[in-house]
Amino acid sequence: MSEFFEINELTEAVYEALARDYESDEFQIKELVDKYNLNPIYKKRSLFQLLKKRIKSDKKCPNCGEFMYRPVRSRNGQYDCYKQDDYICKKCGHFNDEENCECDSCKAKRKNKEERIKAKLQELQDKEDFVIAKRLFLVEKRKNQIHAFLVTNTNQTRYFKFEELSLKHKIFISCLCSTLKMINQTGILLSLENQDATALNSIFPRMKSFSLWLKECIHIGLISVDQNSPLDSFVFNDDIGSVSYITTKVNLKIMIEELNDNDNYIENLEKIKTLSYSFSKVSIKEVKHLWSEIGAQEILAYMNERLIHDRLLELDDSLFTTVKPEIIEGEKNYFSHMIEKGLSIAQTQSVVFSAFRNVTDTQLYKEFLTERGKCADSSVSQLDYTKLSLINSLQFQISDIGAKLLTGRKEFKGGHRQFSLRQSSLSFTFFDVFLGMDNLVDPNVDFFTACKDEIIQELLENRESANEPVGYDETLG
Repeated sequence: MSEFFEINELTEAVYEALARDYESDEFQIKELVDKYNLNPIYKKRSLFQLLKKRIKSDKKCPNCGEFMYRPVRSRNGQYDCYKQDDYICKKCGHFNDEENCECDSCKAKRKNKEERIKAKLQELQDKEDFVIAKRLFLVEKRKNQIHAFLVTNTNQTRYFKFEELSLKHKIFISCLCSTLKMINQTGILLSLENQDATALNSIFPRMKSFSLWLKECIHIGLISVDQNSPLDSFVFNDDIGSVSYITTKVNLKIMIEELNDNDNYIENLEKIKTLSYSFSKVSIKEVKHLWSEIGAQEILAYMNERLIHDRLLELDDSLFTTVKPEIIEGEKNYFSHMIEKGLSIAQTQSVVFSAFRNVTDTQLYKEFLTERGKCADSSVSQLDYTKLSLINSLQFQISDIGAKLLTGRKEFKGGHRQFSLRQSSLSFTFFDVFLGMDNLVDPNVDFFTACKDEIIQELLENRESANEPVGYDETLG
């Protein structure tokens, strides 16, 4: 017989006592192992991952009156998901609420309700109200379908604390709250298609980046779909019984604990908008990475909306992820690389402009214009070949000029003014609100500041020590 116990060998009473001691946070893991004479190997493992069996709760089953069982909760909530609050009755199988529970009692209640509605419809068949009643029945059915779908596929109950979010999510959520319209003092955003077009188009430098981030947030539960979204924002396939939603049409709920506090909602929303929280634990590396990411978005937006659009030359920004592989590690966006290595966004913009200028002054570009002009009569493959050659030339110019600036072989003589960068709401939130780089004389000063450790360190120190929003210090430029 083993000297120690495995968790699966414990009796139900001992297991429950162990689980409650773990939840109470009064004992260290090693103390729990010793107290319950468990296998010493558990001192080096995540005890929470092994406490898989549910424990008895103080909540009684509404059907049979037995105590229901719930999952063991982690100490810091890191591994808790929105299903951690589910309760199960071991006697009758009741689970969650009666709208979704599959126990016999709840299914019978739903069936009886549906039968009553059907009976009412039958009574109204010969009346003028029949069509209306049928429509109401369909609406009720759709609402139930939406509810069941969202409960299963999205986060509807778990709220995150704003202070516990990563720096990136804090900045992005703050930008969202400051730019887009919300519904009646709630954490629910009006659907994207009903937002002000100017505000929506300027929220991120590139809508592609915004869409990818939004998709990530829905996946992790930070942003969810509001159950009261219009019915036409959902797609129903009755043949296979499926439901889906249209991201631009549904109302989006920000699952932040502070925005779900009705009593302090206005105060909390203002704190999130102004980022009135302590960021003492934020590292320079985090700030630098976000600085380069947002800066690269601004540069790519500049390329697509200004230079490329004006020359009717459509380029895929993925082509700029592996420029000059000998100076870039992995599949990293080259513009992020230049900014993170110490170039300002304005310097990076100048690199792009200079590269375009050099390329458009070549015979190759003239050949491209000629081929495009006679595209209707010429071979498409020839046009594509010329375009590919032009792209290769542009890649080389960007990497060559950028490398010279990074290595000191070329000096920055000031950016051009033919095109100016359009500051997005995201850039304003990060550079002006968070880092305090706003300046009334030159509102674009943040784009001219180099992304260097010492500058970031001073900005962070100023942010934590100042009683008022920090203005830009010209000596940092």
